[in-house]
Amino acid sequence: MNDAPYFGAAFEADRFLDTVKRQFDTLWREGEHHPRVMCLSIHPALIGPPQRARYLDEALDYVLSRSSVWQATGDETSAWYAAGVSLK
Repeated sequence: MNDAPYFGAAFEADRFLDTVKRQFDTLWREGEHHPRVMCLSIHPALIGPPQRARYLDEALDYVLSRSSVWQATGDETSAWYAAGVSLK
């Protein structure tokens, strides 16, 4: 998920939020059987203005409301993958 196509094309922030939720829900269902990664690429100049920032907060609240979601850095994800750790 990248905010640039949404805000660069003059979409409203609520459309970005809706898309984040739909992508997460799909990956969550798929992740029941195989690990999935969801990356949010955001740009402070796009998502940071006050009229948009709350939508990022809402997106993160939605995603992180699931107790088994792992919020990891790229390095942490790479280390997990390199170690061959299984979710099963």
